[in-house]
Amino acid sequence: MIDDGVLINRVASDDILDQAYDWVCSRRRDYSHNSDIWELRRNWQDIKPILQQALRSGNYSFGTLREIRTESGRMALWNAQDALVLKGMALVLGTHLKGIISDNCHHVEGHGGAKKAIRNATEALVPGSHVVNYPSAKDRRA
Repeated sequence: MIDDGVLINRVASDDILDQAYDWVCSRRRDYSHNSDIWELRRNWQDIKPILQQALRSGNYSFGTLREIRTESGRMALWNAQDALVLKGMALVLGTHLKGIISDNCHHVEGHGGAKKAIRNATEALVPGSHVVNYPSAKDRRA
């Protein structure tokens, strides 16, 4: 078992935070000029050591999710710094849990995604069994 301090120190490391920073900048490169990503980018060299200290001391706290409306509907969005910290945590935990997470967790990178999940479900069907497709009420009236 790894001490939690080792994991959070890894999250707060230059290497992980720089990877997470590159990721969040890439993901949000087309965001509005009003987005907080631009402030994070502009002030990253000042923000980074403060963020590292907050993570290492256990004093970092996440902000609230914002709900934004897009042409395709509504979505919840973390602020840029929180998204960066969450990505850093995902990078560290992904490596730490690599041998523990089941291969059947298809949402995990490298586990095959939706295609593999569908393939596994199809292969698990008993030979000779059939998927039954019931007609909708609309089809029954026709």
